[in-house]
Amino acid sequence: GRRCGRAKEDTEIKNSEEDQALYPPLLPSKVDLREVTIIPQNEWKRIQDSLDSLTREAACLRAERKAKKEMHFRSQEVVKHWTNTYAGMKEQKLEAKKKRDEEVEAERQILDIEEEIYKQGERKKAIEFAKQYQLYQTERVKRF
Repeated sequence: GRRCGRAKEDTEIKNSEEDQALYPPLLPSKVDLREVTIIPQNEWKRIQDSLDSLTREAACLRAERKAKKEMHFRSQEVVKHWTNTYAGMKEQKLEAKKKRDEEVEAERQILDIEEEIYKQGERKKAIEFAKQYQLYQTERVKRF
């Protein structure tokens, strides 16, 4: 028998009531019922699940793209310092050229400084010569 005198029909009615939507649904006032579409609850859940799955798939694709991009950047950072790759050889050549250019520039600066010192000495000699010439052109020296 049954415990506590429950009838078999009561449980079946309860399950079928849970599957159906509550009727009438709660609608805000001043809503024209002819313009409203009422969707059963299981259909609404199906629509929500399909939308959620689309957003989940899009988020998953974005995450995969981001992970792939990050891995690409990390691998580029690792490979950047290798000398046996085209990029490594190119970088070595650029560094060597930069070093040569710096050495040439340092030599040019040294030459410029030496040239400036030489010109300064020549100017001093010219000034001394001009002063001496002016001294010899004075009347006192001419009469002497």
